[in-house]
Amino acid sequence: EIYFEPDFGFPPDCKVYTEACTREYNPICASDAKTYSNECTFCNEKMNNDADIHFQHFGECEY
Repeated sequence: EIYFEPDFGFPPDCKVYTEACTREYNPICASDAKTYSNECTFCNEKMNNDADIHFQHFGECEY
């Protein structure tokens, strides 16, 4: 698997994402111990489902 981390280590700003996400694989680990395929899918889960999840780190969850 190949994935690219964003240039900066800042958490995603979910206010700028739309509901239509690309299929690129830039994984994000969230506080629910789930790996989201990219910032957009993480933000959609957080914003559209009122999920109480928080950014943990870029990359897959390992727990």
